[in-house]
Amino acid sequence: MQTVRSISASAPVLTRHKGKGVSRVILLTNSALGKSLIGAILNFKPGIAVLLAETIEPLSLISAADTAQARLISFCSSHIVPPSLLASLGFGAYNIHPGPPVYPGWAPYSFALYDNVSSYGVTAHRMTNSVDAGPIVGVETFPVPPGLTLAQLLNRTNGAMFQLFATLAGPLVNRTDPLPELPVVWGGRKTTKRDFAERCRIAPDIAPDELARVIRAFGLGDGNVVPSVTLHGVRFDVAVPR
Repeated sequence: MQTVRSISASAPVLTRHKGKGVSRVILLTNSALGKSLIGAILNFKPGIAVLLAETIEPLSLISAADTAQARLISFCSSHIVPPSLLASLGFGAYNIHPGPPVYPGWAPYSFALYDNVSSYGVTAHRMTNSVDAGPIVGVETFPVPPGLTLAQLLNRTNGAMFQLFATLAGPLVNRTDPLPELPVVWGGRKTTKRDFAERCRIAPDIAPDELARVIRAFGLGDGNVVPSVTLHGVRFDVAVPR
C-alpha cells in the first residue's frame, strides 16, 4: 500500500513501519517538485512511506522510531539539515546540489555563469555536518553554449537534477548501506549568501562589459537580493525580465 504524507506543524507523522530496510523516505523539497519525485520513488518501492517536508521545522515532529528507518533526500532545497537529525537517520541523508563539484555553496549557477563556464552540472552527495562537503555519489553534466541566459541555465539545471534523481532513486530506496562513492572530490570556493550580495553591489563607475556580466549572472537575484547601485544615498535595484 502506498503511503504519502506532507509534514506540517499541525499534521501528524506516520507511525512506525515494521518492515526491514529503508521503510520510509523523507523528502525535503517544495510540494510541486515533491509530487514528481514521489512517483519515481514509488516506482522502485511501491510499499515505501514517503514524508514530504518543505522546511526543516516540521521534521522535529518525526519520532526517533521513524527516523531510525528513514533515508532523507534533499532536492533543490536551501535548508540545512541539523546534525542531530542527520545522526538520527538510520540510512543517512543525500542531497542533490544544483551545481557541479567545482561549485559548492550558494547559488552556484550564478557564479558559474559569471565565470563564463563552457560546461555545468549537478551533484548528488551524502550529507554531513558541513554543507556541500560529503562524499559524492553522482554527477550529471551538460554543455553551456555561449550566450546562455541564467533562466535557460536554471532550466537545464533542473532537468539534470531530475535526471540524476531518476538514476539514483532505485539505490536510494533499496540499498541499506551507503551509496557507492565516486572518485570525485569537491573543489573551488564554497560560495555564500554574502558572496552573492557582494556581487550584486554595482559600483557607479562599473565598466560596461563588467555590468553586462554581472546582470547576466546575478540579474534574477537569489530570493534575497538583486543587483543594485547606490547613487547619492539612494539605492536603485536592477530589474531584469525573465
